[in-house]
Amino acid sequence: MYGYDSQSGQVLVSTDHTTWDRRARVALADFAISPADPNLMLATTQQNLARSADGGRTFTPAAAAPLVQLLDWPKATTLVGLATGSGEIHVATDNGIHTSRDGGRTFTMRVPMS
Repeated sequence: MYGYDSQSGQVLVSTDHTTWDRRARVALADFAISPADPNLMLATTQQNLARSADGGRTFTPAAAAPLVQLLDWPKATTLVGLATGSGEIHVATDNGIHTSRDGGRTFTMRVPMS
């Protein structure tokens, strides 16, 4: 189970739902855990989308990612991010990152996956 302590700015992880391991300090708005890999975590920050491959111990900027505030990772092949204030919706699928600027009615490819 993952959590976030907004007072200290730390990512928290519990394997027993009782004790918590304090991990990286990062100012974030939202985070999502990969459904396929519990150590893979994405977090939204004011500067960029940040990625952790070690269960929230360290974060690095996610290259070429759109700036988003809210995330959802409903299945391994789909990541959804909302860029609030801009009206943009970003969806990452197995073939690339798609962007909608009309409330989700239409999407265009922003970054193809090679």
